[in-house]
Amino acid sequence: MKEESLTLLIHVYRANKSRKEDRLEYIEQARKNVEVIRLLIRVAKDLKIIGTKGFVFLNIKIEELSKQLTAWQKYTVGADK
Repeated sequence: MKEESLTLLIHVYRANKSRKEDRLEYIEQARKNVEVIRLLIRVAKDLKIIGTKGFVFLNIKIEELSKQLTAWQKYTVGADK
């Protein structure tokens, strides 16, 4: 989970610093990282590594991040038109 989170952070950073034509690729990679992290959080809950409160908290945060990435992706695509 730590590695995937770090990779997500790097993709967001690269998307933020890249040219418009390269940005979409980094955003898409970040969205894939989010889905893997979401899956890992579910596994952590199923294995009782985290409790229900932690699971809910993390899911809310990951959903917020997912929405931000989706909006950024739509904005970037719209800016290209």
